[in-house]
Order: sequence, then C-alpha cells, then structure tokens
Amino acid sequence: MEIVCKNCSKKYRIDESKLPKNEKVYIKCAGCYQKIAIEPVSGDEDPPPKPSKDQAERPGVSTQPNPSRPAEYFEPGTRAALVYCEDVQARLEMEKNISNLGFEVRSINNREDARHHFRYNIFDVVIIYQKGPDPEKNLLDVLDYFNHLTPEIRRKVTVIYIHLAGNRFNLLEAFSKGVDVTLSPMDLTNLQEMLPVLLEEKNTRYRIFTECLRKVEEAVL
Repeated sequence: MEIVCKNCSKKYRIDESKLPKNEKVYIKCAGCYQKIAIEPVSGDEDPPPKPSKDQAERPGVSTQPNPSRPAEYFEPGTRAALVYCEDVQARLEMEKNISNLGFEVRSINNREDARHHFRYNIFDVVIIYQKGPDPEKNLLDVLDYFNHLTPEIRRKVTVIYIHLAGNRFNLLEAFSKGVDVTLSPMDLTNLQEMLPVLLEEKNTRYRIFTECLRKVEEAVL
C-alpha cells in the first residue's frame, strides 16, 4: 500500500499484512510530523510486494517489520528519546532525567532495536553511553546506524555520545565520531539542565545552515 502525506506530499509504502484488520491507524510523517491516517484494511486483500533490496539496505527506511515486535506510533508533537546504555544504573538515571523533561523514552540494546524504532518514528534525541574506556562492538554498530541515516532525518536527531573522554565543547571530536556532542559520565548529574540547551544549540546551527542554503539557492536562480 502506498500512502501520501496530505501536508507535504511525502510518499510511504506500508506492508498491509502487518496492519490491524478493520481498524484505522495513524503514523507520523517523517517530513513534516503531521499525522497520516491509514484506513482499515479488509481481510481479503492481497499483500503488497516486498521492498526491493535497495530499500531494505537503506537505514531509516521502513522495511518488513519483525512480527514479534509490535509497531509503536507517537502522536504528532510528541518528543521522544532513545537510550543505548549497558550500565543499568546510568541508564535508569538518564531515563528519569529525560522523562522529567516530557520526553517519551525508549531503551535499545543493539542496532536492530534502533532500526525497529526508527521504522515508525523519528526520535528527537539519541543518547549512546559507553561503559568503560573502550567502545564495544555493539556500541559501534549502533553508532554506525545513526551515522548512516539519510541527511534529512539525521538533521532532526540530536545524537549525544557519552564516554570517559567526552567534552561538550570539543566539537571537532564530536564531528569525527559523527555525533552532535560528546559528554562525560560526570555530566549525567546535570543532564536534565543540559539537554534543553543542547537541543537549542543544534536548532540554532541548522537555522543558520538552512538560511545560508536558501540564500545560495536564490543567488543561483
């Protein structure tokens, strides 16, 4: 099934076999965040074709979901955060602080978890926490997934990498790791105060980028 956002005309292909029968569902448009209604699917329709190999390999693009993991859709305007952290105490502290700011928080354990969540929603914040001096392979795989999101999606996601040598003001290090900012584990005690500031800093950077791009396009035309 192909659906089109009435607000921005962005198109999506949905696997009808995974939709509930005789029940209207909603998804959030990745382009403009408007709610898209999907009308009930009758039980006698043929399933749509499977996505191409190219589609299946593109991060951030919806592919066949795992039937054992139900889809989750947030209402338009919902602020959401993903947390990757193998240290239970640190993860609980982060989840509590982020939830206090009004975010829906979900934890992930691996790259496939990240892919699953981004099939249905674009998360405003992703926090990746490194336990110990060296990153484990699982963490690097998760980091690689977010590094390869499409530019349109990646601009909307603030990726925060927490590790022992993290430094909020070292933008060169953050750039080299493909994230927006790096923090130290010591910053966790102030995360609730720091997060709104970090989000606003990213919004400001991309406002400047968008304005410059617009002026360049006007000059070319």
